Amino acid sequence: MVWVINQSPGDITVHITNTSHGSAATYVITTNKAPYSGQNYWNRTGDETITVTVNSTGKVWTGKVKANDQVTVYDGTVVIIHDVDVQFFQ
Repeated sequence: MVWVINQSPGDITVHITNTSHGSAATYVITTNKAPYSGQNYWNRTGDETITVTVNSTGKVWTGKVKANDQVTVYDGTVVIIHDVDVQFFQ
């Protein structure tokens, strides 16, 4: 699963390819909102390509993500933490 967190000043639009699993839809992630699975989580099982657009500036970034990555988007920077160990409450 890929988590995308928006720390930019405005909304972002995110698309992640679905060659391994999941939806091919493009989603808008709002800013100043706590991350939750309905908005920030993509179910993937393999390597994919992610495209992020910062809506307020039109800046576009495209890169590679793995199934358990966390992607944090800032105004001019993207930080990827690979293979995040995600655990759930029982």
